[in-house]
Amino acid sequence: DVPRAEKSKEGLGRVVSAQGTDSVSEAFRVLRENLRFMIGANDNSPKRIIFTSFGESAGKSYVSYNLALTLMASGKRVVLVDLDLRKGTISRRLGLRGAGVSEFLANPQMKLSDILRKDPSHPELAVIVSGAVPPNPTELLLHQRFDDLAEMLTEQFDYVLYDNVPFGSVADAAIANRVADLTLFVLRAGKFDRRAMPDLQRIYDDQVLTNMAIILNDAQGSGHGYGYGYGYGYGYGYGYGYGYGHKKRTLRQRIMHRLGFKVK
Repeated sequence: DVPRAEKSKEGLGRVVSAQGTDSVSEAFRVLRENLRFMIGANDNSPKRIIFTSFGESAGKSYVSYNLALTLMASGKRVVLVDLDLRKGTISRRLGLRGAGVSEFLANPQMKLSDILRKDPSHPELAVIVSGAVPPNPTELLLHQRFDDLAEMLTEQFDYVLYDNVPFGSVADAAIANRVADLTLFVLRAGKFDRRAMPDLQRIYDDQVLTNMAIILNDAQGSGHGYGYGYGYGYGYGYGYGYGYGHKKRTLRQRIMHRLGFKVK
């Protein structure tokens, strides 16, 4: 879980600090350490993580940005890629403009160096903006050029974080998932519509998204604390937080339990 944080003045809600002892900074550090269990123990291999959600208010850009800063603070080379070719949330909130993903995919002559930027507040963090809104974003992401971009990024960075569009709103979310090693599906406590649970269960059961795990954002104290024993384990069925020997709960039951609803 990512606990509720005080409102930040920065555009993407930067709340973590390298030496911070607050619960939010600690939660992101725990997530950083647990990535090796989600993706694999080989620390030398580049890792590609895609963030998605059901809607625009879940806070996936906030989570992806703060995780990027947390990874960067540990000495990792990190790039944050804005894959929302229609709205460009990361690009807009960081105040970055110019050529980005859409131009690179449409122009075979462009080099990776033409689109790599620096986060204005944290120059050590590389950023690729979404670019101009194309008439055919879905077709661009289907092109081999997108796979080439993903390969180039893994050659230069330890972690490639893709801030994707909300799942189900357009086809882009599922299409871009082919370059992911891990999908972090962000739900926001107090904003998640429980009627969407069957859809989330289906996405998980059918393995629609690669290596899917759940991040519960904006969590408030409910006796479980802020540890990722509940948060990151949803996608794996290990039963973290429930103890060995207990009957394994479904994804739906675990999430509803963590959100404070009674489950049978």
